[in-house]
Amino acid sequence: MEKTASGGGNVVVVDVLVVDVVLVVVLGEVVTSVISGVVLVVDGVDSSPEQATNNKVAIDVHSNAWRPFIPRIVADSMVSVRHNRGVSLQTEIAASHLETLIERLTGVHKAVPDAEGDYSVHLRGATFMTRIDGDDQPICRIYAVISDGVEKTSELLEALNAINTRLTFLRIIWVRNQILMEGNHLALTMDESEFAAKCNDIANAANAFGDALVSDFGGTARFKASQDSGYLTVREGHGPVYL
Repeated sequence: MEKTASGGGNVVVVDVLVVDVVLVVVLGEVVTSVISGVVLVVDGVDSSPEQATNNKVAIDVHSNAWRPFIPRIVADSMVSVRHNRGVSLQTEIAASHLETLIERLTGVHKAVPDAEGDYSVHLRGATFMTRIDGDDQPICRIYAVISDGVEKTSELLEALNAINTRLTFLRIIWVRNQILMEGNHLALTMDESEFAAKCNDIANAANAFGDALVSDFGGTARFKASQDSGYLTVREGHGPVYL
């Protein structure tokens, strides 16, 4: 796949086998950073028959063999296509970091996003959704689907706005006929305890407002339905003990 870089020159997509990200190599641009310790497989590079396999060449960046093929590696350029859009290397790293967090917290073998880039996370008895957005400063968005099949009305939006005035570091929104309770965190610095704490905050808020929203505006309750026997609810007089 080739594109035209803003600074001129051809752009070649390169698979990085070890770290499982895709770099964009801009031929002739100034080197800003070189990633070492990986083997690159380059599409469409002329090489000897001994090197080439299906028009791909394995190149060890520790040696000088890569220099005739890839004189410049621009690590902070657009680096791959995720879910039909170009993303930065930082976003790829953030997504990999999020997948590792999910795997450690839930015990799943491999965290895999859906077609839109959202991960389903069943944590301590309830289901949350999470995704990475942004390029220069990737953000991890974590949310619970309070309900779906909800029609947008002025009354609903007024109710959501009223709830938002009572929330701290969270927000409640209507998107594509769904009511979401959402919290954000800087993706590259988030650790397991911070991810779990954000889920806890979202659970508290979703349960505090969810039943009334479903009762008043209809739709199908999703977050409440996702809760299994391992999920704790509010005990009268003892405050929230969600998750």
